[in-house]
Amino acid sequence: MFVVVFLAGFITAVDKQLSTQIKMNRLAENMAKQMFYIKQVDEITDYSEKLKEYKDKFKENISEMKDTLPESNLIKDDYIDMVYTYDYKLPVLSKTITITQRAKVKDWTGTDMTKDYELVYITKYGNVYHSTKECSHLILYITGTEYGKVGEARNEQGEKYTPCEFCGNKKISDTTTVFITADGNRYHTNLQCSGITRNIIEIDIKEVDNRKPCSSCNGG
Repeated sequence: MFVVVFLAGFITAVDKQLSTQIKMNRLAENMAKQMFYIKQVDEITDYSEKLKEYKDKFKENISEMKDTLPESNLIKDDYIDMVYTYDYKLPVLSKTITITQRAKVKDWTGTDMTKDYELVYITKYGNVYHSTKECSHLILYITGTEYGKVGEARNEQGEKYTPCEFCGNKKISDTTTVFITADGNRYHTNLQCSGITRNIIEIDIKEVDNRKPCSSCNGG
């Protein structure tokens, strides 16, 4: 019973993380565009008061962002890197956990106006890529199974589950509950393990490496 209650609380927290991550990704994209607009205005030698007003507004927005997210490096190595840390109270367990999320996008230089990009979405430990952030498979589905049976389990790509590098090195009995996800290939002994949480990353499709298309949103 405890595992069921704990799992329900954890899934609620992950749903909160997913919602926050989508908002952060969009905010980072908008921030990248504003930085680009400031650079463009700076290159104009004779611009109107209206342009100056726009530039001041962009700078004001960026300044507010720095105050709101002090851990962020808004411009670093041509990337917008936003970090947000907050406390979240699990509704079922009445326990507060600290969550840190990051949205990192390439600094917008205007090259996307002339170069053809196809953006897709991945997770840090997932082995598939998604065509949309809203794909149902990006919502974390966690399944509990006995450690003695995890060797028989397979993910949606037909792969076996191997121990998580963070929490899977414990010595446990065959009846101990471990946790797996459909698109991952690790089993976890701790539901709060960082390896089981989501971090949606936006990349160009040319960077997917050996990841396969998601069977839900890519028809793979």
